[in-house]
Amino acid sequence: VGGTQYVAAFHANGSPVSNGKIPGTAAAPAEPGEELVFYGVGFGPVLPSSTPVAGQIAQGQSSLSNPIQFMIGQSQAPVAYAGFAPGYVGLYQFNVIVPQNAPSGDLPITVTLGPPDLQQTLPQVLYLTVQ
Repeated sequence: VGGTQYVAAFHANGSPVSNGKIPGTAAAPAEPGEELVFYGVGFGPVLPSSTPVAGQIAQGQSSLSNPIQFMIGQSQAPVAYAGFAPGYVGLYQFNVIVPQNAPSGDLPITVTLGPPDLQQTLPQVLYLTVQ
């Protein structure tokens, strides 16, 4: 949107987080303290280790084998859930709480995956609108 890539995040009611610049989508920015749902692919193994990683519908909850950290702007965002999205094949779900001290505006999202000695920061910079 206007040269900026926004993360696909959803409010608890399933509506998308938006700054109002996406055609056909009402403005609905995230709020400090709110729990949002993010989705993604390719985040690696989960626990229990018996959970199939590919080709089968995820049943129940799982958790990532490796630690994951979300930064919204300059603040670490608590992760309430990080595992497979139940009912989907190969899709990961992240329930992330917007930090209480998040300022208003389009804030960059930084995601770091793995233990401290092997951490990988995902290279794509996406933004989240907070108000």
